[in-house]
Amino acid sequence: MQPQPRQSAEALRPRLASGPLPMDAATRWRIVPAIAGMSADPARVADVRRYADQDMPADARRPVDAAVSSIGLNQRVKAGALPDISAWVAARSGR
Repeated sequence: MQPQPRQSAEALRPRLASGPLPMDAATRWRIVPAIAGMSADPARVADVRRYADQDMPADARRPVDAAVSSIGLNQRVKAGALPDISAWVAARSGR
C-alpha cells in the first residue's frame, strides 16, 4: 500500500487545531511536516508552510524546512527517476 500524504493531511487538518488528538503541540509540529514530506505534490509546500505560519512558533519550524526539501526531492525523483525505473522494470518483466 502506497502512503497517501494528501489524504492523511486532509484527515488530520481539522483535528489538529481543535485538539481532539491526544498529542501535545510539539508532537503535532513534527507529525504534520513528516506527513507532508512524503508527498511529491508541489501544493503540499504551500500547505505545510501555511500550517507553520498558523500554528508553529518560528523556532519550531525546522521540520517544515525539511519537509519542503523532501517534497522537492520527491518531485525530482517522480519526474526523472520513476520513468526510467518503470521502463527498466517493463523491459525485464517478460524474462
